[in-house]
Amino acid sequence: MKLFPSVLRRKRGVIFFVAAFILPLFFVVVVSIDTFSKRQTTTRNLLESNLWLAGRSAFDQMEAQFIEIEEKWLNAEYFSSILRGDSLELIDTNPGMFLIDQEFQLVYPVTAEDRDTYSLTFNRSWNSDYRKYMGRAEAEELARRNFSNAATHYLAGLGVAETPQQEALAIEGLARCNMVGQNYQQAIRYYQLLKNEYSQTGNLGGRPYGISAPLQLHTIGTLTREEVFGHDSLLATYHLIRDGNWLISSSSYLFFKSAYESLLNIEIESEASRFESILQFNQFLGDFVIPAIKERSGFSEFNKAGETRRTYMQTGDAQYLLKPGNLAEVVRNTLDSYRYHFVKKGFRIEEEIDRDIPAVLFDKEAVEGILINLFSNAIKFSKETKKMAVRLEETPEAICLMVADKGIGIPPDELSNIFNRFYRVKSTTDFEARGSGLGLTLVKHVIDAHACQIGVESTPEQGSVFSILIPHNPEKED
Repeated sequence: MKLFPSVLRRKRGVIFFVAAFILPLFFVVVVSIDTFSKRQTTTRNLLESNLWLAGRSAFDQMEAQFIEIEEKWLNAEYFSSILRGDSLELIDTNPGMFLIDQEFQLVYPVTAEDRDTYSLTFNRSWNSDYRKYMGRAEAEELARRNFSNAATHYLAGLGVAETPQQEALAIEGLARCNMVGQNYQQAIRYYQLLKNEYSQTGNLGGRPYGISAPLQLHTIGTLTREEVFGHDSLLATYHLIRDGNWLISSSSYLFFKSAYESLLNIEIESEASRFESILQFNQFLGDFVIPAIKERSGFSEFNKAGETRRTYMQTGDAQYLLKPGNLAEVVRNTLDSYRYHFVKKGFRIEEEIDRDIPAVLFDKEAVEGILINLFSNAIKFSKETKKMAVRLEETPEAICLMVADKGIGIPPDELSNIFNRFYRVKSTTDFEARGSGLGLTLVKHVIDAHACQIGVESTPEQGSVFSILIPHNPEKED
C-alpha cells in the first residue's frame, strides 16, 4: 500500500520537471516565430523602400538629363543657329518649335502627308472577300458602267467590311452609283452617313469624308435645285477646315479651301489661320531645316551618294532587283531630297515630271544612285549660271529621263571617254570640284544592267544634257 503513493510522488516530480522545462521552451519558440515573422515583414518593407528610393533616384536622374537636353536643343537660339548657318530666314508662322524622331520624321506639329496616286489601291492585308466584292464593284462601275450591278457588289462588300475605312469606301461606292444613276435620295442618305459617321475617316487618298462628302451633297442640291447642303452648312465646314478640324496635307488643304471659297463666293482671307501657318511651317522644316540637321548629323544625301558609290565598288558586278514601280515618284522624291542643297548653292530648278508614266521594271536604289550622281555633278561643275532641269516624259519609243545643267560642259573629243573608269575630263583639272572618276562609270553600269540607253550632249561653258531612255517593257538580260 505504501508503494503506490511513492510511485505517484515520483510521477508528479517527473511531470513538474518536464513542465518546468517544456513550458519555457514552448514560450521561447512561440516568441521566436512571432519575432521572425515581424523581422521578415520589416526586412521586406525595408528592401521595398530602398528599391523604391533607388528607382526614384534613377528616374530623377533621367528626368534631369532629359530636361538638360531639352534646354540645350529645344530653344529658339539653337533653331536660329541652324538658320543662320545655312543663310535661311524663319518664316513668320506658328509654332516656332518642332520635334523630329531618330528617322528625321516630323513628330510635332502633326499634319498629314500626301498619298501618291499610284498607291491608291486596296490594302492587301484586308480580307479576301471584301477585296473580291470591291474589285467586282469597281469593274462594273468604271469599266462596264453598270451602276446597278456595281451597287450590288458595293453592298456585299459593306456586309463583310471589318474596319471603318472599309465600310466608308463601300458606302462611298454606293453613293457614287446612286448619284450617277440619278437616285438622288439614296445618294443623299449615303453621303450624309459618310459626313456624320465617318467624318474623320479618310478615303484611299487620305482625304476625310467630313470634307469631301459635303461637296457631293452640295452638287446633288445643284442638280435637283433643292437645298441639300446650303450656304450656312458649307460656311461652317469651311471654318472647320481652316481651324484644323481635319489633319490633312498642305495640298489637300489648299484644294479644299479654294473649292469651298469658290462655292461660297467669298474673298480669300489674307490672314492665314493657325492650321495654315502650321502647314507652311512644316513645309519650311521639310524643305530646309531638317535637311540642314541631317547634313550636320552625317545623314545627308551627299553621304548617301558616297555610301552608294562604295557599295557598287565593293560588289563589282552588282545584282539588281528589278520590280515594277513608279518611276515618277522616285524621280520626284530624290529631287525633293536634294532640293535643300540646290537652294543652298543658289540653283534654280526646272522640273517637268509626268505623273502618268506607266509602271516600269527598275531597281529603286540603283535609279536613286543615278540621279544622285547626276545632281551632284550638276552642283560641282556649275560656275556662274546655276540652273538645272529635270524632265521625265513618255514617248512612243521609250520613257525619257533627262537631267540638264548649265555647267562647264565637256569638250566634244572627250565625250566618248566620260563613262570610262577613273576618267576625268581634262578641262576640270584646274576646277575646284574634283572627283574619283567613278561616278559616271557607275551610272553606265546601272544603265546597262537595266537594258537602257544613256546619251550625252554637251557644249563647253554652256552645260551638259544627260538623257536616259527606258524601254516601256524592259527585260533583264541574261
